[in-house]
Amino acid sequence: MTARLTRLSRAALAAGTLVTLTIGGAAALTAANAAPGTGAVAGSVFDAGGYPLAGLTIKVHDAQGEVVGTASTNDAGRFRLEGVATDGDDTYRYEAIDTTGWHVAKYSPSFVVKNGVTTTTNLSVKDAGIIQGKVYTQIGTAPLKAAKTVGVSAKMVGDEEDENLPGGAVMVSAGGGFRLGGLPTGTYYVAFGDMAEVFDETCYNNVRRTQKGCVGLTYVKVTAGKATTLSRQVMKYRYGTVSGTVTDTEGHPLQGMKVDVLTSATDGSIPVTTAADGTWKKGSLDFVGKVRVRVSDPTGVHRTTWYVNATSYASATPVTMNDGSQITNLHIALPKN
Repeated sequence: MTARLTRLSRAALAAGTLVTLTIGGAAALTAANAAPGTGAVAGSVFDAGGYPLAGLTIKVHDAQGEVVGTASTNDAGRFRLEGVATDGDDTYRYEAIDTTGWHVAKYSPSFVVKNGVTTTTNLSVKDAGIIQGKVYTQIGTAPLKAAKTVGVSAKMVGDEEDENLPGGAVMVSAGGGFRLGGLPTGTYYVAFGDMAEVFDETCYNNVRRTQKGCVGLTYVKVTAGKATTLSRQVMKYRYGTVSGTVTDTEGHPLQGMKVDVLTSATDGSIPVTTAADGTWKKGSLDFVGKVRVRVSDPTGVHRTTWYVNATSYASATPVTMNDGSQITNLHIALPKN
């Protein structure tokens, strides 16, 4: 009887079921495929001189790189994370990150977490340097406003295909400023890009990126323990725009007027229409050279006029466009027919 029960229970366990054994009138439950246990991860983080580092963010990663838990180091540089799931041989490692930017982020060696056991692994991190500065638009002196889509990246000079080269990236703040930390001592190239593609990608120092790369860029030297402040970086608009207002000769705004920005007398431009306040704007102009502006009235009440107060393309005042030029405040007054 005992042998038969043993064979049954082993077969059921192999099938992953729950076995109920009655022995001497008492029922005993045996769970097959028991739930994984948990262990704890602990350690201390020091700087290169052995000084404990407080306030560092600790992220524990599993073997697939997924973050399974976070902690922070205390004043003694220690941390502890409970409840890390394990089957008894699961491999983990943790990353120590200094959000102030003054230390280089680093991964610990891999370790195994066992059920009911605290695995302790200490780590030493290097001092880091910081690159900081402010980004401006190409018109005016105000800091960049399109901060939500503009980012700054830095990568140590070396083989561009080497994904292990130190570097980092941050988004520009609402005030146009940026601060990129956690960088080891070395020489870096710094790039500025816009996810919305309103601005051209540039490299420091105000060098536009082309198909040949950033020819003539200025490299940035980073020293551990120091902040390097870059000189004024200007973001250039990817496309040019021309804008202004249209009124009658008495200064009243005219709505519904058609405005053409022409690169030649035979240019088949698609016109824009003036708003209720007489304003207009022609964007996405990928052109370098001279353009002329023509305004016409679809109703025929007002005479077609060229900027400034001209009657033909030949007599119109040319407007010079460069890469990303933002031409504003062109006022054209239409006389009546």
